[in-house]
Amino acid sequence: MGRRWRSTLALVLALAWSAQADGNGISRPCQVSLDEQAHSQGSISPFSEGLVMVRVGGKDGYMDTTGKMIIEPQFESAGSFSEGLASVGALVSTDGGRLIIAKGGYIDRTGRIVIPMEFETTSHFSEGRARVQVRAGDKWGYIDKRGEMVIPLRFDEAFSFSEGLAAVRIGYKYGGASPHTGGYIDKAGHMVIPLIFDYVESFSEGLARVRIDGKWGYIDKTGTVVLQPPFDVLAPSFQEGLAIVGRGLRNTKFGYIDKNGQVVVPPEFDYARPFSEGLAVVKIGGKCGYIDRVGNLMIPAKFDEAGSFTEGLAWVKIGTKYGYIDKTGKVVIPPQFDYVQDFTDGLAGVRKADRPGDGYIDKTGRVVIWIP
Repeated sequence: MGRRWRSTLALVLALAWSAQADGNGISRPCQVSLDEQAHSQGSISPFSEGLVMVRVGGKDGYMDTTGKMIIEPQFESAGSFSEGLASVGALVSTDGGRLIIAKGGYIDRTGRIVIPMEFETTSHFSEGRARVQVRAGDKWGYIDKRGEMVIPLRFDEAFSFSEGLAAVRIGYKYGGASPHTGGYIDKAGHMVIPLIFDYVESFSEGLARVRIDGKWGYIDKTGTVVLQPPFDVLAPSFQEGLAIVGRGLRNTKFGYIDKNGQVVVPPEFDYARPFSEGLAVVKIGGKCGYIDRVGNLMIPAKFDEAGSFTEGLAWVKIGTKYGYIDKTGKVVIPPQFDYVQDFTDGLAGVRKADRPGDGYIDKTGRVVIWIP
């Protein structure tokens, strides 16, 4: 039960990517699958809002960017902080102590429980709302930061709020065809875009990818389909004004369109990642490099694997090890790691095969925290 609660967010994300794959999603051959590595090796939690979850002696607590334990390990499971709160799980006794089950609630940055442990599944707060289930297999609803159920439990599937709206589904059956089950609600729970879509995704930069009557496209916040580009593959969202598109279901070639549907980077790459900090990872001839917004190759395709830029740096794989480059392509942290993550709050999670435990490095490559 505790494991089930802890994996809720990861499961939702995995299901979303699975649905995208079924509907011509974007493949990711240039990027190591951190989710898969985390599943097989145990994940390294990223910093969020200056704190990171750490597990000590079978319990979860929180550490700051200096390595100081701010919230002592005491929870069965814990998530990242978002909007000042973090979801945590604990074992709760019910029925006079005869039944011990795992329940989730929320803490503040001092570790104080501000929303009681009464939910079967929880998610991070986004725009003042968090998706929850009260019982296993129950419907989804939304709570506010007081723990009040402000949008009742009535959805078969629910996404986090983004740009004022949340994608939801009613009548959806996992694993089967569920036409016309998806729509969008506002923060009061009003259905502002009706249940007319076969599949829905969150809004990003004013648009959301949907499928209606078997066709993929993008809608605006009125629910109007504003783009149905003539490509076989459409990215889940626009980022920095551009979206990935692909031509061909086999040996797909990827490029980018703008919000008017105009091709700004022709589909000629074997792989493509969304733009981040002005650059995007693409695959050319079996190697990964970086292009700018008009398709110019700014960093040569010479890496075996590569990640998106965050906080000015991107991880890359050279040979058998991972390191980090800057936006000129210069290696600023030499390849030496067997597992890496993006930088958040100035630190990145890393692992070394010859050193037990997990570490966090700063942007010079210095180990700031190492947890054996």
